[in-house]
Amino acid sequence: MTVYGIVAGGPKALLPCLKNQPVDYWIGCDRGSLYILEESLPLFQAIGDFDSVTAEERQRIKQHAKHMHLFPADKDDSDLELAVKSIHQQPEDTLIFYGITGGRLDHTLANLALLKRLVKRNIKAKMIDRYHTMDVYVPGVHKVQLNPERYISILPATEKVIGVTLDGFKYPLVDRTLEEGSSLTLSNHLLTIEGSISFTKGILIVISAEDQETF
Repeated sequence: MTVYGIVAGGPKALLPCLKNQPVDYWIGCDRGSLYILEESLPLFQAIGDFDSVTAEERQRIKQHAKHMHLFPADKDDSDLELAVKSIHQQPEDTLIFYGITGGRLDHTLANLALLKRLVKRNIKAKMIDRYHTMDVYVPGVHKVQLNPERYISILPATEKVIGVTLDGFKYPLVDRTLEEGSSLTLSNHLLTIEGSISFTKGILIVISAEDQETF
């Protein structure tokens, strides 16, 4: 299994420490390429129109990227979609997205919708930022690990999600149907080291979240 880390140009303050991430190949989208280089990580591929970097920064990216693909600013696909299309992934590979939240709301929603589309195509994909991890699940049984500092919220991503069972949670469910927009499964907690989420039809978004720092 190969893990590709795709870094977009969202607010740097929301990035986790990239050096600690389980990634085999780093791919930068526009300014995300700089974020990778700033952590002294190998930049396997840089892709995008690079309209958010200076000429000097672009030159730095060009010097350090193993592969660089420059696209015009006027294009049909976002930089993130171009990055996904450039990867010849195998069924067991995983795409982890960083830097796709916290900027413009329309960009954030489009980026999260992209994850849902990927999972529908049987591509393993997830999002990680400083305060959240988001997985998109298809029907089956999915294991969830305890993190005492985090809530777990489970959100229907289709009109209905059928047969939802939560095992090991403070607020368990057995064979429930969740409707899109329901808040029933917000802010749950695990009571055991490992819990499970299972369902038979639909798509679920599972978010592990901690409160953001306030100043």
